[in-house]
Amino acid sequence: MKSLDLARTIRLMIDAGCDTEQIKRVCDGHAEQEQSKREAQRSKWREVKQKQRLSTVSTKNSVDIVDPSPPNGFPPAPISILNTPPSLTPSPVKRAQRAARLSEDWVPREFEGETVELEKFRDWARSAPGQKGVKADWDATWRNWMRRVRENGNVTSFAPKPKERDLRNIPDNLLSNEDWMRKRMQLKGTWK
Repeated sequence: MKSLDLARTIRLMIDAGCDTEQIKRVCDGHAEQEQSKREAQRSKWREVKQKQRLSTVSTKNSVDIVDPSPPNGFPPAPISILNTPPSLTPSPVKRAQRAARLSEDWVPREFEGETVELEKFRDWARSAPGQKGVKADWDATWRNWMRRVRENGNVTSFAPKPKERDLRNIPDNLLSNEDWMRKRMQLKGTWK
């Protein structure tokens, strides 16, 4: 019984003149019913978790397979499979290289003699604040830098774009002619 149904039932019982003992019995029955639903959900969840635990593969030298149904009440003996095919053996998990700042003696692996660009790149990497100056693969960052240089002729995409000054609250007599025009455009909403 849902809580709305319970509330409606209690109202009907009160309107019918039922005493508090009868209403209490209905509420207790509802509470027991809800408790049994929760217990059923918990036991189902436990069964699912148990199946997941049994289906996991051991990452040791051998894989242990355990039959969940014990014969004659005795626990089953694990079956060890020593010669598993390579496709079934779990691959070792590679640990990701930890990100770090650019070292002083770093030279890219694919260096083509662009010393000016290399100095620009090093200056950018050393001056980048916080997480922007920390990379896991500086060689990949260098390759991206050089791609941008070849495409654009320079690497301005790393530099932040300057924000336009908000002129809306500055008095007109303090503005130059160009700033006065910008202020008018900002007030109209056409200038960003």
